[in-house]
Amino acid sequence: MSEENLERVHELTQRTNQMNFSGNRYDRDVLRNILSSAYLDTFVLSCQDRFGSYGVIGFAIVDRREPRMTDLMFSCRIQSKRVEHAFLASVIRRYISETGKEFCANYRKTSRNAMSGQVFGDLGMEQTETRDGVLSLRFPKGKEVPDDGVIEVTVLEALAETPA
Repeated sequence: MSEENLERVHELTQRTNQMNFSGNRYDRDVLRNILSSAYLDTFVLSCQDRFGSYGVIGFAIVDRREPRMTDLMFSCRIQSKRVEHAFLASVIRRYISETGKEFCANYRKTSRNAMSGQVFGDLGMEQTETRDGVLSLRFPKGKEVPDDGVIEVTVLEALAETPA
């Protein structure tokens, strides 16, 4: 996330229901605090296929101290295209490789997001507990992360700002 895409991320957090796995709604000031956090990694997803670009379609937050995905949301424009599967698998691989720890995720299951929330089970995440309506899921570090090879994920790291 950056100041340049903060407005679109804000819009996603306000409008996304069926593919919002935390149920969180963030105002701009909270998003700016997340952006400046030393331990939260943010991901802004854009998507394209042979027909063109879908633009910015997703947002995720990972607390790298555990590591734990605390937020994951997608625009319904990509629903049933398996983008969520490919992205989540990519993130799981990345953090298990970087930390050597299992990967965890929070999921607040609702009637609106239950169908899309099957992505966690599809990838083999296991429920460990429920607290205040939030499921805690884990992916063990030694388990193979599924990859159906349908979607290619390319991670573009944010460029560090250099002084003028």
